[in-house]
Amino acid sequence: MPFKLIGTIILLVIVTIFCGFNLGEENRCDINFIFHTLKDVPAFLTVIVSFFCGVLVMIPFTFKKQKLTKEQIVQAAEKQKNEEIKNREKAEKKRIKAEQKEKTLAEKTQKKELAEKAKKNAKANSTSKNDVPIINKTSDQDKTIVQ
Repeated sequence: MPFKLIGTIILLVIVTIFCGFNLGEENRCDINFIFHTLKDVPAFLTVIVSFFCGVLVMIPFTFKKQKLTKEQIVQAAEKQKNEEIKNREKAEKKRIKAEQKEKTLAEKTQKKELAEKAKKNAKANSTSKNDVPIINKTSDQDKTIVQ
């Protein structure tokens, strides 16, 4: 049980009551309830009443704790475990998909490079009608001159 909470509330109420009743006439106010007006009410008394109303509203929520059975705890743990497994599977699928995409991009660029090389080789090996043939023959005279 939250005994510290209850003790703190009681202590605050007692301190506020002592402070409220020890104030002079200058610390008093009027409270209007539409049909009736309370005159010369100590300001601390209005504060303590509003504080007490808030405490009354919240105390049932303080004591109302739902205790979980072992079955509920096991079900919650299994549910969380299943969610973690699903998240891991999704992450793995995303990773595999990214790898496949990267692999296909690499293959496409490689095919593109090979196609460009093939075009260059085809241009270099092709001869047109205007090309001059290259003669690599050397005559005996050229050999003798070089020597």
